[in-house]
Amino acid sequence: MTDSSSLDLSALGPTLDIPTAARLLGCGRSLAYELARRDQFPCRVLRLGRRYVVPTADLLRVLGVPTGTDSADQQPPAASSTNRRPTRLSDQSGQAAAGAAAACT
Repeated sequence: MTDSSSLDLSALGPTLDIPTAARLLGCGRSLAYELARRDQFPCRVLRLGRRYVVPTADLLRVLGVPTGTDSADQQPPAASSTNRRPTRLSDQSGQAAAGAAAACT
């Protein structure tokens, strides 16, 4: 396990253990395991035997961190939406982080 203050997001593997995911979300290990057991974790959790693992891309998406796969998933804006104010990335990440934090409190 690594210290979350020195965590290098580019060095993360394809999945994370629950304690690491909990640190990134800002909640405790026990609460994270309880949320995973109740199927209420803020992102997808995979059960591998007796282990729980969290797909890194899913967790980063919840935290609002752009990943390399995000640009492929986005559709170009429709022509009729050119007059609408675009949502800033900081707005989206703030909402996602607030939702993740609410789940961990």
